[in-house]
Amino acid sequence: MGKTQGSGTLANGEHNRLNFVRVFFALFRHQRSGRLEVRFGRKARQILLLGGEPISYLSDLPEDNLSRTLVNAGLVPPKQMAWIKDKLSKGESLEEALIMAGAIAAKQLGEHKNNRVKVGIGSPLQWGSGEWSFSPRPTLQVDRIDPKLRPKIESLSAVWHAVEHHVSMDAVFPMVSDPSAGDVLIDPICPALFPSFQVDEALSALPEAIGAGESVENIFRKVPDSSGNLVKLLWFLEAAGLVQRSGRTADTTIEDAIAKAYTAPRARMVAQPKRAAPKAQPNTSRPAPTSQKRAKTSAAAATPAATTPRLSAPTDEMLQHDYEKRIGRDFYAFLGLPSGSPVPSIDKKCKGLARRWRAAKAERKLPPDMLSKVDAMLNGVQLVWRTLTDSTHRAEYDKRLAQGRGPTVDDLRAKRPSQGKPVPRPATAQPEPESDFSRARALIARGRWSQALKMLKQARLENPSSPDVMAALGWTTWNLRGDKGGDAEEFLKLALTFDPRHANGLEWLARIKVEKNELESAKRLLQQLIKVSDDPRWAQTALRNLSRGGAR
Repeated sequence: MGKTQGSGTLANGEHNRLNFVRVFFALFRHQRSGRLEVRFGRKARQILLLGGEPISYLSDLPEDNLSRTLVNAGLVPPKQMAWIKDKLSKGESLEEALIMAGAIAAKQLGEHKNNRVKVGIGSPLQWGSGEWSFSPRPTLQVDRIDPKLRPKIESLSAVWHAVEHHVSMDAVFPMVSDPSAGDVLIDPICPALFPSFQVDEALSALPEAIGAGESVENIFRKVPDSSGNLVKLLWFLEAAGLVQRSGRTADTTIEDAIAKAYTAPRARMVAQPKRAAPKAQPNTSRPAPTSQKRAKTSAAAATPAATTPRLSAPTDEMLQHDYEKRIGRDFYAFLGLPSGSPVPSIDKKCKGLARRWRAAKAERKLPPDMLSKVDAMLNGVQLVWRTLTDSTHRAEYDKRLAQGRGPTVDDLRAKRPSQGKPVPRPATAQPEPESDFSRARALIARGRWSQALKMLKQARLENPSSPDVMAALGWTTWNLRGDKGGDAEEFLKLALTFDPRHANGLEWLARIKVEKNELESAKRLLQQLIKVSDDPRWAQTALRNLSRGGAR
């Protein structure tokens, strides 16, 4: 699966809906730059990617023409579009002509083009057959391009919504329901990526339903669905490599072909001058150096695959070293990266560590103590990934880190007080001293939510990264608006991102989950609250009631 064309090597193969999802996520997860083309007969669609993210969409289909999409969207009247196109001189851009003619504003045109890319990302799923090819551009490095110049496109939700519309439930049901495939196992990165798919509310509990591993039958019981989209979603996540089946080996053929094509151009560029230079030395003088060069080239070509689960699982000694080196450290020290590292480097490091620790659990049975440490590290890498790959969360974390109050990656199950050292609690150990926040807490205690909200908004302006303020904002917003707008849970989750041991944040989010009847989530929050609360009696009672099927 691959061929040479010109000076580069293409990865290519048969296009179908399953292969397209595999190709897209192989490019996304490994942050590949280049051109993905899907052909069906004489028709072709192309997606240009930078660091695994789609930035442009090209198509030779008439319905994808910019002039037609602008008219169909009602942004430019048909007669005005025809008049402008008729006046175009040779070499003149339609986009420039539209803006110059005042037919559309530059910002509005840019938003429309971004929307075209979003729609175009999943459009190859309309074709059930054809061919795909990927032409790599490894010299295009995402960290060298100003983020402001890159379009912000919700590519993951675009692919999922295309699956909803263009993949038949009947076509994928046999693969999902195959009894020999075994239980569904979730990739550690899946819970972090899952919100980006923007699935319907009825399917949002799927990662929790899968948990540490679950049968398809039990998943159907836990997540009732009459639309058929749950079957599509399970198929989609497995094709994307975000869930695995215990009895089915993952197919990495496409991923391997793309990795090979991606490294091939650089390997030839290094080797080419060496072949052309020496005329004085015959072939007999070159076997040893050539073999060494080939060995180095092979090692370089194997680098992308080094992060795949094929590597031997780390030993208990190696895992213990990982645990001691990373747990209890700030988010950057946990990864072993400097604080100024670009997002692609952080993303790659997080995924590499997650695969390493997941391989340890998958390839052998770990002792209970070591298993808990591996789980703690996997939970930690998810927390770090969610925080440091989100620009807003990272900015707030960096501010707290500069103030000496940056949260660390801790093992919530470890009983650190017995070691004679206090458990680090960056946010709650030193309460925020703002008078606005103090007054807001007093108002909350009296149930005066509207007045408290005004105080909390002012408090957040003065200290935007305080988990105390964010947790109080979440609880106040919930009591005022309930589930409308979704801000309440977002504030509380953000508070727990910066301080996973925040007792009020855990309690309030648990209460919300109970009211929303999301009982499994509530139980997990209560279990965490019991471990960190100075007075865990309420959490213990609530957990017993939920376990018995009772109310709060």
